[in-house]
Amino acid sequence: MNRYKVLRILGATGLTWRAVDGGVFSTGTGSAYDAWHRAAPGGRPLNLVDAAILASNAHNTQPWLFTVSDNRIELFADMPRTTGALDPLLREMQISLGCAVENLALAAPPNGMAANVSFLPDPSDTTHIATVFLTPATASGSPLFDAIAVRHTNRGVYSTSRAVTDRQLDTLSALADVPGTRLVWFTTDAQKKAFGDLTVRATGPSSPTRGRPPTTTAGTAPASRAFSCYVMEPGSLVMERKMLLTLNQRAESMA
Repeated sequence: MNRYKVLRILGATGLTWRAVDGGVFSTGTGSAYDAWHRAAPGGRPLNLVDAAILASNAHNTQPWLFTVSDNRIELFADMPRTTGALDPLLREMQISLGCAVENLALAAPPNGMAANVSFLPDPSDTTHIATVFLTPATASGSPLFDAIAVRHTNRGVYSTSRAVTDRQLDTLSALADVPGTRLVWFTTDAQKKAFGDLTVRATGPSSPTRGRPPTTTAGTAPASRAFSCYVMEPGSLVMERKMLLTLNQRAESMA
C-alpha cells in the first residue's frame, strides 16, 4: 500500500469519526444539536443567542455573527455567507437576520430580561445589523418562544399527481395586494421549462456570480439579472409580506 492510499484511509477515518462525534448519523445528538438542547430558559445572554441561531434563514446560510456581554448583544452580518447571484439585493440575508433578532427578542422575557433593539446603530458599518440592550425583568413565558425549538422545514417530496385548480391560483393571486405588483403563474410546459432554464443559468456552476457578493455581479448575463430582479425578487417580496402579516395577526391573537 503506497503513501497516498494510507493518507486517504486516514483522512476518511478522521472525517467519519468527526461525523459520528458530531451526531451526523444519530438524529438529535452531537454538538450540532446543542442549541436545541439549550433552548430552555437559563437566564444568561447566551441563551438568547441560542434562540437566535435557531431562526429560519435562507438556504440555511446562517449569515450572522454575535458579540455578547452581560447587558448587550451585538448582531453583525457575516458577508461571506451571502448566496451571491441567488440574492443580488441581499433581501434574503436581511430577512434571515431579522428572524434572528425576532427570536432573540422573544427569548428575553422567558430568560428574565427585557430586550431593547436598536437597528443599524452604526451608519458607517452596514454589517452592524442591531444592538440589543438587556435589562433585568420578571421572567414570563411565551407560546412563540416555546415554538422556536420545534420549528422545522418540511423537506418532503412535492406531490406532482395533484393538479392545482384555477380557483386555487386565483386565491393565491389575490394575496398580491401591494400596489404596482402582480403574481404571474407559469402553468404551461413551455413556461415552466423557460423558468427552469433561466434559474439554472443564473445559479449554475458556470455562472460568473456563483458564490460572489452582489457587488461583483457585473458579469452576469442580462437575461439572468432581469429574471432575478424582476421575477424572483418582487414575487418573493409579495408572498413574504403576506406571510409576515399573517404571522403578526396570529401572534396578536395569541397575546
